[in-house]
Amino acid sequence: MIKYVSAGESHGVGITAILEGIPAGLKVCELSINHLLLKRQQGAGRSERQKLQRDRVEILSGVSDNLTTGSPITLFVKNETVVKQGIPKVVTQHIVGHADYGGTKKFNLQNARLVRERASARESVVRVAAGWFALAFLKEIGVSVKSSALDTKYAGLKQIEALKKAQDTSGGIVEIVAKGLKAGIGCFTQWDKKLDANLARAVVSLQSVKGVEFGLGFDYALTTGKLASQLVNASGGIDGGMTNGQDIVMRVVLKPIPTVDGVERADTNVLDAAAVILECIVALELLNQILVTTGGHYLEQVKQRYQALDAVLDK
Repeated sequence: MIKYVSAGESHGVGITAILEGIPAGLKVCELSINHLLLKRQQGAGRSERQKLQRDRVEILSGVSDNLTTGSPITLFVKNETVVKQGIPKVVTQHIVGHADYGGTKKFNLQNARLVRERASARESVVRVAAGWFALAFLKEIGVSVKSSALDTKYAGLKQIEALKKAQDTSGGIVEIVAKGLKAGIGCFTQWDKKLDANLARAVVSLQSVKGVEFGLGFDYALTTGKLASQLVNASGGIDGGMTNGQDIVMRVVLKPIPTVDGVERADTNVLDAAAVILECIVALELLNQILVTTGGHYLEQVKQRYQALDAVLDK
């Protein structure tokens, strides 16, 4: 139901996304989208380059009179740094942990820049713009998605400042909590219909993400079935690939940003930014699964069908 693709590179003209499947009738506010884009640029560990540009969305289709029309939505965010810094030189040195080596081999390229600029997390700017539509739609039907960066060994403010001076980087953990979900979203009948499987696939697609867990997650290995059954929401709101009516609780781990002695390194830590992006990614997938369950082509229709789910599922 919800599909989106992006195009563009970190030092190209800009990044574009086409978002398909958002029902008609959702009120759209560009200022609110731009506020979310600004939030993505902020946080501890972000580089000075974030001050060189202020990301702003241009909505090129799918919205009329500030309302979604049901047609594909085209979003564009200009790369201001290209104007202010120019296009970087050709590079052949590979960054360990980045897409450089595999990408140049796969496409028979000599210039690692051609891989690096598409693989860059700059692409996530339009995921946030697209995610705004999902967050706004979910809010209309009573569902919220919130994220937060968790304190880890190298993710505190003092630790980040020390790493910045040492030209080093750190990763960390982001927790995402979704509330207001009715039971029965997702499906157990096929592997590719399971909600947790689709959420895991979606979040791992974000640059630097290397792991995801639901509820107790890896701590399940430290307990027994009897003890786990006595805990509140041990499974993180999903059983058998479907929501059980409790809050969805996910935690996502990000590796340190790839760096080789400071080459091409900009950010020290991106947890705060990643929290914003992951919130949007999860919102898009949750809205997709809700629309698969309810159907509907406009906001009020979806809202009525979603509110009716309790009565249907209780029978």
